[in-house]
Amino acid sequence: MNSGLIDKNGNKIECAYYEIEELCIKIIENYCALSNENNQKFIEFAAYYTYFSLYFDFVVGELGYNLINPWLQKNFLLCSTTGRRNYKQKKYDKSLDMYVPYEYGQAKIGYSSDKDLQIKPFNQKSGNYYPTFITENLQEMVPNVNGHRELAKQILNLGMIKDKTLCEEIMKIDFKNTDAAEILMWYWPLLRFDNEDEERKECSIIYRSDNISKEQEELKEKLKKEGKLSWICFDQVTRSRAIARDWSYKFYNKERRMPNENQRL
Repeated sequence: MNSGLIDKNGNKIECAYYEIEELCIKIIENYCALSNENNQKFIEFAAYYTYFSLYFDFVVGELGYNLINPWLQKNFLLCSTTGRRNYKQKKYDKSLDMYVPYEYGQAKIGYSSDKDLQIKPFNQKSGNYYPTFITENLQEMVPNVNGHRELAKQILNLGMIKDKTLCEEIMKIDFKNTDAAEILMWYWPLLRFDNEDEERKECSIIYRSDNISKEQEELKEKLKKEGKLSWICFDQVTRSRAIARDWSYKFYNKERRMPNENQRL
């Protein structure tokens, strides 16, 4: 299934889904070449991104492009939300021959900057009574729109728009009827953390026993020993035959192109 982007004037640029990030980079290159003001705006926007890529958020969120067939869902668009750092979905209405707001898809994912996701070292003693994902090196990420499932969709999208292998694997999954957080945990060793009882300071952790780092295992055992785990896990392995892989590097922002004093992006 093809995807692509639609600009504010309705011009459609088609490409494969895994080519979306590269397309975003080209759009930003042209945007920054137009003026020093544009270049500076991108530099300032980029300052809050060190963990995930910024290109999608800048093009779709800031420049107002629409993503065609988000998560390879046919006849949908993912669009920016004016004045807010999140997105909304639109669905094609055949009778009207146009895309209309999708009631059940509003504001399902948000921006992925370090600041938006409150990315920082996990510290259970800090009194964080909110859902988080804890990464293999014990960094926490807080869902900025709704909960774990929405953040998982957000992260999966960032991987799918730049990695062909990951995109093609996810295309084989019944994405609509599968928990996005579960899918993400097939490819990334994550602890799905929740505080179950704020007063008693008890928490729960969901994880895959065949896809967990040494640091995560130690944290889990530490919380268990301290009596803070009211529910340790349901093991994702029992729910799916999917082979767990540590493909976390496919989601990270490893090679970031930034403008410098002598050359715009």
